[in-house]
Formats: sequence, structure tokens, C-alpha cells
Amino acid sequence: MTWRSRPAAAIAALGGLLAASALAMSAPAGAAPASGPMRPARHTPGAAAPRSWLVSDPAAYTRAIHSGNWVYTPEGLAEKNCVHHVPMGDRVAANGDLVTRSGAVHRIARCAHPTLAYPSSGPARPVGGRSAASPAVAQSCEAGNKNWWAETCTLNPNGLALLTEKYTIPNDPQQAGALIFFFPSFEDSTGNSIVQPVLTWGANAGFTGVTNPKIWYITAWYGDDGTYFTGPSAHVNEGGVVSGEIQRGLCGTPTSECPWNITISVGSATVSKLWTSGPEMTQVDGGVMEVPRGSGCVEMPQGGHEAFRDLLVNQAVGNGAYTPVFQAYTVNPQCSVHASASGTSTDITWKTS
Repeated sequence: MTWRSRPAAAIAALGGLLAASALAMSAPAGAAPASGPMRPARHTPGAAAPRSWLVSDPAAYTRAIHSGNWVYTPEGLAEKNCVHHVPMGDRVAANGDLVTRSGAVHRIARCAHPTLAYPSSGPARPVGGRSAASPAVAQSCEAGNKNWWAETCTLNPNGLALLTEKYTIPNDPQQAGALIFFFPSFEDSTGNSIVQPVLTWGANAGFTGVTNPKIWYITAWYGDDGTYFTGPSAHVNEGGVVSGEIQRGLCGTPTSECPWNITISVGSATVSKLWTSGPEMTQVDGGVMEVPRGSGCVEMPQGGHEAFRDLLVNQAVGNGAYTPVFQAYTVNPQCSVHASASGTSTDITWKTS
């Protein structure tokens, strides 16, 4: 099967380092300088806006890989200084600084580089029929395409307060080498912020510190305007069941600033992270698969199936239960990847040869 173009050979052929001036982005209008608060002003929930911190530039992507100064995230390549590890019990303050259990504050500068989207062969497209119950919502949820391999998603303009979901740990791949992410998530209306309990296969030392290419592990993390925060990772085994949870606390006024807690567990292995003040979330991703690194379908998990089940979502308005109407998307069906949704369940399948 054809593997999506994220070319290792081209990296060696092009060579050269990524010039910081080519990718450095000026701070958004009205934003504080790098030494001040991390985040620029928020967009109003529901307002249309481009993904200002995710850009598609295959040539820059290739140079970034070659430089060794960028790391893999589920969203795309991020410059190393834009990724921050948060020990268990520490938190991220409203201005983006890290606050330890003892109360010590570590300043975090605003990220000066965009996230580089993983190259793909084309824009995301729906898979299968669109829901007749809510065509506009189902169609619009992927307006800010991130080139994930496969996903299901929908929008709820009333905002989101809680997600719990279980998803399987697939069988180990026959051959190591790939980096694979599975997760549900919430996103804000601009697509610039995301909270995720992530199941990962493969080494990703720059992002999570994991150097073993032959293990599954769980990590709680979020991204905000090109800056990423990761919690500790915990090793888990094939055949287990992951429990992911995203929970919103009481929001401020306006409600564009809300605390978020991301928890992910397998049995007694649990990791979590608190984001003291993030935006209101309006998009729910029921199940996502992304493979930013690999050399062939033989490196895909054996069995060819990831199942997302027992989804519960509460909306912010009234904090009542919300039943998503998902649309399934794929970018380029390499390894015959296919996403499907039935009710609140998501299935992603693929072939290993």
C-alpha cells in the first residue's frame, strides 16, 4: 500500500537548516511581547477565523525535520521551544506560566513559530453519507483541516463541558518504526486550541521523552496557539482499554476563559493535566488517528482496527447530555484507512500490507 508522503529520502536530499526568519511569526495584533503573557486575545466563540498557528508548507516541513530542532505533536511539527512538559501536580496558569505544587512560577515565552502541518495529498473529505439530521454542523466541523489520517467530528455552538470515552489499545505492529496517535478531543471555534487524552505508539523523545520505539503509552496534553503542554506519560500494553476524560471547570466572565482537566488512564496507570484558563470549546472529535512518521503499512498495528466506545458528552449550556451527530473524514486512504461513525461510536480501520 502507498504511504502518505512524509518523505525521509527528500529530507536527506534537500538538506540545510530551517532559517528561523522563514518561519518566525509576528505576534497577533494586540498581543503581549514574548516576555509577557503567552496567549493573544481570543476569538469570539462561533466566529469564523483561520488557523493562524497551523500552516501548510511541505518544503519548510522537510527542512524542519532535517534540522532536528522540531518535534512531532498530534497536530503537526512544533519547534522545540514551543513544547513544555508539566510534571504531575503542576499546572499552567491563565497567562501561560507554569506553577509548581509549591507555588513557584516559571515564565513561559510565547511561541514564535507556527506549527507545520504534516504533508498530505489533498484536503480532508467526508467518508460516506452526511447525516440528514444536521448536515451543516457535520460538514463544517472540519473547516480547519489538520490533515489527520482519519477522524469523526461535529460542532456544538452551545459549548462543551465534559467528554468521557473508552478506546482500545490495538495489537502491536509487526514491525516498529512508526509514530501513531489515537485520541478524542475538544477544540475551540477557531481550531487554535485543543485538549486531548492521547494514546501513542512509538518513540517521540522530543515531545514526550519516550525513546522506546516498541511501546504504547498514554499522555494528557493540550495545544494553544502553537504552544504545547504535555503531562507525564505512562507505559500501557496492547489489548487494554483506555479511559479518556476531558472536563471543564467553572468559566470566568466572559466564558471564553475556562479551566480544563485532561485525564487518561488504563487500569491503575493514570496521568492528568490541568489547564487553568483555556477557551470555550465547541468541536468534539469522537475519534482521531494520525500517523506522522512511518515507512510502510507493515508498521501499522496488527488487527487493523481502533474502536472508540461509550462516549458521553455534556454541553456547557445547562450542562446537560449532548448526543453528537458525527461526520467521518479521511485525507488520503493510505493503508486503506477508513473512518466510520455509528451513533456515538467511532471505528477506524486499516490494512497492514
